[in-house]
Amino acid sequence: TVSVLYWQQHLSSERLSERSMLPTTLVLVAVVVAAPTATVADEIGFAVIGDYGRAGDAEQDVATMVKAAGPDFIVTLGDNNYPNGLWENIDANIGAYYADWIRPFHGNVTTTVARDAPNRFFPAMGNHDWNSALPVPNSNPVRYRGDMSLAYVRYFANVTPAGPSGFGRYYDFQRGPVHFICIDSHHAEPDGTTPGTEQYEWARRTLQASTAPHRVVYFHHTPYTTFESHVSPWMRWPFAEWGATVVLNGHVHYYERLKVDGLFYLVNGLGGTTNIYGPNIASPYEEFFYNTTWGAQFVTANETTMLISFRNILGQTIDTVIVPARTPYSQRRPAGPA
Repeated sequence: TVSVLYWQQHLSSERLSERSMLPTTLVLVAVVVAAPTATVADEIGFAVIGDYGRAGDAEQDVATMVKAAGPDFIVTLGDNNYPNGLWENIDANIGAYYADWIRPFHGNVTTTVARDAPNRFFPAMGNHDWNSALPVPNSNPVRYRGDMSLAYVRYFANVTPAGPSGFGRYYDFQRGPVHFICIDSHHAEPDGTTPGTEQYEWARRTLQASTAPHRVVYFHHTPYTTFESHVSPWMRWPFAEWGATVVLNGHVHYYERLKVDGLFYLVNGLGGTTNIYGPNIASPYEEFFYNTTWGAQFVTANETTMLISFRNILGQTIDTVIVPARTPYSQRRPAGPA
């Protein structure tokens, strides 16, 4: 067996009135799991960044930490290009820090990686990626019009799978034992974000058909969180029922671990934007909260287990969860007679 230790913050209702992290009781929890049977060759490692695309020291610190860790690839949780998703900002917000990971690369930043190298960057769209058309400047009367994602679509053309939309706004891919389902959670998505819409049904079919040991769903808006204005109930899709292993979100500028229907929802909006939030409502689903400084998640996955850690830019591992492989929806046995 392998013992994995993580710090679990002991939360109190007093924290809800505060906008910054307060000293709280820390409880050391030992989690014991069976030793994985997979070999090192079967493992993948990837980093997760959210709400990062605002050029500055914080984004640089996170990018430096991620590069030093040497993950196989990076997944983003949206808000790649603050503040308005404009083409003229996109290189400064994304390419200046992550150009070496993006292939093909359509920006003007000098990179040190071969043009024909495989892509290692898989973004999700956030609300700040939907705010402008190319080349029309952003203005409120046309905000979130159907063509408002063109700067994002142009920058990541042929980088991610095209997906059903044909433009890479939502898509899926598999690396090793992990099947990734990337969703566009914004209301502007032409293929919809509500039950019965094209994107919703695609996500359902994709998850239910997957036979991968792990099914990671990721998108920007937070279905569950403790920051009231950013609760996004339209994204409370039945991911656990469909067979998801974990759900990753951004949007709120802190780190939070919640558990709903036995499924972890991990919120990570500390990728480098300038303002860090504090909680202002309670949630029965919250298990852990952190908002001291910026950071990223690092994930190691094999056939049996995913180990997901949030690490801050000081090099401290703040939270770690162990997520076992779950039986795919397609392999579940139907319930027998009562």
